[in-house]
Amino acid sequence: MTPSEIKKATLKQLREARSAMCEPEYLFEVEALPAPKKTNAKAQLSDVQLAILKLRAAKLKNISAGLVESEGDLMSSIKTLNARLKRLKEVEAVVGATAAFLKVIGRVVALMV
Repeated sequence: MTPSEIKKATLKQLREARSAMCEPEYLFEVEALPAPKKTNAKAQLSDVQLAILKLRAAKLKNISAGLVESEGDLMSSIKTLNARLKRLKEVEAVVGATAAFLKVIGRVVALMV
């Protein structure tokens, strides 16, 4: 894939994650979590939004090498996250997959998450 295609695929997945994390089914399950896990799950939605903004703002020429270098990990993380987003009631699995995806993105764009 080209750096542009990798960036587009990553942004698409981030948007899908954000959308899924705003679904009532997910939000109801988050509310049922113990306080620390609930806080973490809610903060993760902000982290996803921040990642979208940072990646959109990043100039392709500045991140293309990182995108190409991380392509395998990004694609693997996208696949895992897609599988988890199909089962929104499993909040902790969604949170874990999202965190792993954000960690890979953080190697390309500084996220401060």
